[in-house]
Amino acid sequence: MAITLKDIAKVCNVSYSTVSRALNNKNIRPSAKMDEIRETAKALGYSPNVLAIQLVKRRTKIFGLIIPDIANPHYSEITKCVEDVALEHGFQVFLCNSDWNIAKEKRYRDLLIEHRVAGMIVMPVSDESHVLFRNLDIPVTLLGSRTKESSLNTVVMNNEQAAFLATEHLIKKGFTRLAYIGRRIENYTSSDRIRGYKSALQAYGIADQAAHLIHSDSFQLEGGYTATRKLLEQPNRPNGIVAFSDFIAIGAMQAVEEAGLVVGRDVGIIGFDNVLYAALPKINLTTVTPSNKELARKAVEIIVEQVQEGTKAVQNDLLPPKLIFRSTC
Repeated sequence: MAITLKDIAKVCNVSYSTVSRALNNKNIRPSAKMDEIRETAKALGYSPNVLAIQLVKRRTKIFGLIIPDIANPHYSEITKCVEDVALEHGFQVFLCNSDWNIAKEKRYRDLLIEHRVAGMIVMPVSDESHVLFRNLDIPVTLLGSRTKESSLNTVVMNNEQAAFLATEHLIKKGFTRLAYIGRRIENYTSSDRIRGYKSALQAYGIADQAAHLIHSDSFQLEGGYTATRKLLEQPNRPNGIVAFSDFIAIGAMQAVEEAGLVVGRDVGIIGFDNVLYAALPKINLTTVTPSNKELARKAVEIIVEQVQEGTKAVQNDLLPPKLIFRSTC
């Protein structure tokens, strides 16, 4: 059982407030009694309750981090990066998994407020998520997706440029009958990538009607697999696929191989995020990615600065994409 200030006060026959002042060096004069209190606390193995102290001060040294899918390696890697950077600055991370569910996202927001976190980093579920986090009295940074809400910090990859680069890479490799496999949940990330995809088609003289745009029913491998099966049944099947994520792209690879086609020769495939599996020799997926470490560092440092300096100036960071060249194109 943890030793409390009341236990020390009882042993030393002094008041609770006297013990508190002695251990916190507040408004006291050096005396034998004060030394006795400190020695007693040490002998009894007293350890201050840091969380309780922070709650009294109405601010903890904890960030809330809300991510949409903890099982996805992309979000797991970002979580680790956020945790590492937070620890560098003396903060800990309270992790919440929203499961792409805005109602769950709201419940976690309320839970984090109840626990008096110093700030929140949120990878939002949808474009409507910003409504949940505006006008809070703690700093909030949206990570990975921009928003129309001007009062929130954002740290995102330039998704339109990323999709343009991905599509351009396929075209330059000779894959000109293209398809884009997106996702049904719409947010700025989705719309920005579709815009970049279409911009590249236009820049290289490929008509929209000659390219396919299809939505996956799942963020997982099966979503990319099913969508690609449908694409390969088309009379003028695509020979190049831009997939919203690496998971969807890997599912697409499976469908292509089952159809008796060779990935990288008959059908070029490119994804986003550079998840751990993408570099495995049997996958070797070409992909576009931000620097997850840089995303995490920017997001954490914005919160730290606003917590420590009490500033409220909104910061918006747009990071450049990087194309990772592998064999699927």
